Amino acid sequence: MCNIYKHILLKILTVSFFSIIICEQLCSQNNGPLQFSSNPQVNRTYNSASTSTFNNTKGFVSTIAKNKTAIKTEVDGFSSNGVYTTKDRRIGFVLRLQNTLKEQQAGNINFQLINNAGIVLYKEVVPFLLNKKGSFNKTFEFAGGQFQPGYYLANMHIVSNVYEDVAAYNFGFEPTKIVAKTAIPIDFVSFWENAKRELSNTSPNFYQQARPDLSNKHSDVYEVQFNSVDKAVIKGWLSVPKSGSKNGVIYKLGDYLNNQAPELRREMAVFSLNVRGAGGSNANYNLPYDQYGTFNLQDRNKYILKGIYLDALRGLEYLFSNASAFKIDSRKIVVVGNGLGAAAATAVAVLDPRIKGVVLEGPSFVSFKEMLNFGEAATPTQWPASMYKSFYASRRMGVDRNAMLRTLEYFDPVNFAPFISCPVLVGFNQNSTISPAQCVYNLISQLRVSNKDVHISKEGLNTLEKGFYGLKETWLKERLR
Repeated sequence: MCNIYKHILLKILTVSFFSIIICEQLCSQNNGPLQFSSNPQVNRTYNSASTSTFNNTKGFVSTIAKNKTAIKTEVDGFSSNGVYTTKDRRIGFVLRLQNTLKEQQAGNINFQLINNAGIVLYKEVVPFLLNKKGSFNKTFEFAGGQFQPGYYLANMHIVSNVYEDVAAYNFGFEPTKIVAKTAIPIDFVSFWENAKRELSNTSPNFYQQARPDLSNKHSDVYEVQFNSVDKAVIKGWLSVPKSGSKNGVIYKLGDYLNNQAPELRREMAVFSLNVRGAGGSNANYNLPYDQYGTFNLQDRNKYILKGIYLDALRGLEYLFSNASAFKIDSRKIVVVGNGLGAAAATAVAVLDPRIKGVVLEGPSFVSFKEMLNFGEAATPTQWPASMYKSFYASRRMGVDRNAMLRTLEYFDPVNFAPFISCPVLVGFNQNSTISPAQCVYNLISQLRVSNKDVHISKEGLNTLEKGFYGLKETWLKERLR
């Protein structure tokens, strides 16, 4: 009988010992620096009855609706600013998952490390188990000798039985040594000179109407309307301080299909423009969200970005034409572009260099080739790369990927950047999935002006930190005081 008890106890101890080892391997997932050349096709999944849906070739759960709040993710890089050099001993980050539910979750992290050419340097499927309100940490560390100067995207598609979302860590290695390769078309200048002539041949019919219902005791608000190319009717909002002195102007260009509203300031005028398709300027351009950015892309002369850039240029014409009527100081106009509006702002700064400065806030639709490379290599394909991929995959009008990229070269802010002559402020998020940091850095590297300021946000994905907006206010006041 005693031998039986000893045998049972030995089994228990053996099982416990191996359970501890397996648990430690599963929970730590840290086996030293990862080598790109290994590129493991790992697919470790759980096989228990409660998590049997994970036992598939991709390691993803696709049968249950996903709750994006079920897991709180946090990415903590070894470098505080997300930039590494040859002197750094460690390159990488820790991914932390926190279960927000009072139920167990199990799943996989589909990890990819992608370079600016869209090449997946390393990939791995990491299983995780989260107890009720529990946490899971995974360290990703890379050997430094493998990197070339540039930005790298760590893309993590996280899936559990109730959760699905993407986390990202975009980090730079010796980014100051990046030499961006531009692809400026040989007829780039003549193309935009012809576009400007097309705009000048379109009667603007500038019109404004006072809106006392939107004004206050400090500022008057006007609803503005004018014509642009392709018979587009463009609308915007001008607010002017009631003080008797001439005022500098903030000229605002909004993000992708963003509806601009009046902004009232005591110390300066603000002109907020809705380009074609956005806000009140959507007549004849009421397009689906995922088709707006590729509308007429098969023809560079009709592509919507050409119209958007010319709408923005005409808005600047409106300010110069009506400066005296509204006591605007036309020598002090700063163009502030957000997202897609930042792309338009780079074009405006080149096509009419009379402006005092330009602010590029989270610029997107920048460096199209790299944006597609990063976006298509990630799992799942990131927007707006997914929109452009759908366009060329349809082979609409015989346009393939290369033909599409050749057209986009005429509208890439990177190709406008060398011609900007005014001061520039750029703020971007290093972890952005919409416009990867490499894309924005390509733009920055092409700016030839000595007066350029850059703010990099490191928190979140596609938003900027509060510190940028404080810098922006100071920067604007210096330009417009």
